Amino acid sequence: MTHKILVVEDNEEISNIVSQYLKKEGHEVQIAPNGFEALEIFSKEVFHLVLLDIMMPGISGYEVLKELRTTSDVPVIMLTAKEQEVDRLKGFDYGADDYVVKPFSPRELVKRVSAIFKRVYKDKEEELIVVCLLKGSVLFFSDLCREIKIPMKMDFMTVSSYGNEFETSREVKIVKDLDEVIMGKNVLVIEDIIDSGLTLKRVLKILGNRGPKSISLCTLLNKEARREADVDVQFVGFNIADEFVLGYGLDFKQEYRNLPYIGVMGPISE
Repeated sequence: MTHKILVVEDNEEISNIVSQYLKKEGHEVQIAPNGFEALEIFSKEVFHLVLLDIMMPGISGYEVLKELRTTSDVPVIMLTAKEQEVDRLKGFDYGADDYVVKPFSPRELVKRVSAIFKRVYKDKEEELIVVCLLKGSVLFFSDLCREIKIPMKMDFMTVSSYGNEFETSREVKIVKDLDEVIMGKNVLVIEDIIDSGLTLKRVLKILGNRGPKSISLCTLLNKEARREADVDVQFVGFNIADEFVLGYGLDFKQEYRNLPYIGVMGPISE
């Protein structure tokens, strides 16, 4: 399996050497020269591990790690010239998984990276967790799960994206989070309809930061004409026009979810 690693290091020579060794092992590597850029990159992409220098201009590695831990459980190895026990303990207190003291052997670093991957993802690679995004997906989710013939677990997440109007809200709020730990597991996210993709992109980012082996997306309906965010959809039931639809789990003001079909909503009479 190819893992994606973010190297946060202000010393260009060190970051290039580390990158070369990791790429030889088949990993995908991205470099951030400082903490600010690291946080910006991390907010937009999914990584399986972060190599994080402590002493950097702007904000320190400790501050970066503290910020990462507010949204992600991604494994982090600290790179530091500080050898004092108190410095290492500080990193562990903030949530570091391992420490490497400079100057270090690139080969040793690669071994430590491999050890973390083996520990984190061991025996979890074939587990499938199917995630239903409530409420609209529940009927499609139930029917789909009955057709899945491999071992799986069900889980549910509620996110707010629609109010009582036709337009999609740009505010994203996690109302109910997952119960299952998805690190190292294959995740299949089930959605009822994708239009702007803004909410869904945020949800996928949150899930991706939890270190799953893979995330796939399945939607019953796909409304490309309304797309505002780049969302990679692996499985699409039907592509539809830019019309408001309801039934089979989809609602208008929380009504009509129980319709046994999907219909197009006509004009509302006064």
